[in-house]
Amino acid sequence: FALNYAGEDIENWPISIYNLPEGSPDLFKDLIFILGVSVGDINLDGNAEIVFTGTTIFEGTIWGIVPLSCLFVYDNLGQSIEGFPACRDFINYESGFSVIPVLANIDSDPELEIIPSRDGGRSINNLAPFYAINHDGSVVEGFPKYLDDVQFGNVVPVGDLNKDGNNELILGTWKGTTFVYGLTGISGNDDWTQFQHDPQHTGCYDCVANENGRPQSK
Repeated sequence: FALNYAGEDIENWPISIYNLPEGSPDLFKDLIFILGVSVGDINLDGNAEIVFTGTTIFEGTIWGIVPLSCLFVYDNLGQSIEGFPACRDFINYESGFSVIPVLANIDSDPELEIIPSRDGGRSINNLAPFYAINHDGSVVEGFPKYLDDVQFGNVVPVGDLNKDGNNELILGTWKGTTFVYGLTGISGNDDWTQFQHDPQHTGCYDCVANENGRPQSK
């Protein structure tokens, strides 16, 4: 759902990722769901996109009818952005996507990239691939990163840790390792860099600080 200030559905919303092809096992009905949602203008068209992870059922894959964990992107008019969904198909992506996507500039182009958490998949030489996705659904140059285990936690934060003007990406694995990657993306032009958007965890995309220093909607 997307609602206006009066609590009414915005035109062309709600959208649905529900898909249950004929011949699907009954248990697949319980494998269709949406997880974390983020908001940001990833393609710099002046309008916010809605980015989220979830699972739905696909047919015509090399395995037949299967549930796949995916990264979805919709525009403000409720239309799926070209290049999405990006799903764990073991062809283009060796892992799935889960929980809360981060939206930040992590490479040399001005558009924002999407950094979702990892969901399942397979290892490559006993290393777990971790992906970052461009605004057009392609894999960011220099990714996937190969980790010593599956990424831990529900979000992979991005920020300028060393004050060099560029973003860093921080993630941990189930083996207890913390990885910090230096990136070429300029810091400060990011829309959703951490859990629930900001340090106060407001979940508010377009907020300013009030007289008490607390974020509130513009």
